[in-house]
Amino acid sequence: MIRGTRLMYAFVRSAVVTAALALLVVACASDDLREPFPEEWHRQLTGVYDGTLISGGAEERVTTRLLSQPDGRVVGVYFYTVRDSNDTGSLTDCRADGFGELSCIWTDKFGSGPLRLRFNDDLDAFTGNWGTNRIEPDYFWNGKRS
Repeated sequence: MIRGTRLMYAFVRSAVVTAALALLVVACASDDLREPFPEEWHRQLTGVYDGTLISGGAEERVTTRLLSQPDGRVVGVYFYTVRDSNDTGSLTDCRADGFGELSCIWTDKFGSGPLRLRFNDDLDAFTGNWGTNRIEPDYFWNGKRS
């Protein structure tokens, strides 16, 4: 009886480990197998994107305006409302990778920090995260070209 119990325990443990590894592989594959974007893709980002972000613990509407400059740099401004006050900020030091992600520094009267925007293949929408200089980007920020 003891031997049968040990065999059953070993089988169950093996099945759990196998299932966990399979889930890990699927989760990693969905992020890592993204197709590269065309070279200079970021030159097509000029436009206005309406969306939402988390600010002060609440979801707020935000308008993000991006401008791709002739030298290839991307800069931007954003407008949002917090506690019945219209606020504006800037996006600087933007850098594009080869997979549709734009990393910038946001700055407004509340502070500054990193912003990472991941664009869809059509470059007409993004999902992103922002943080402060003390917090990794963890709060969402999204937009769709209007």
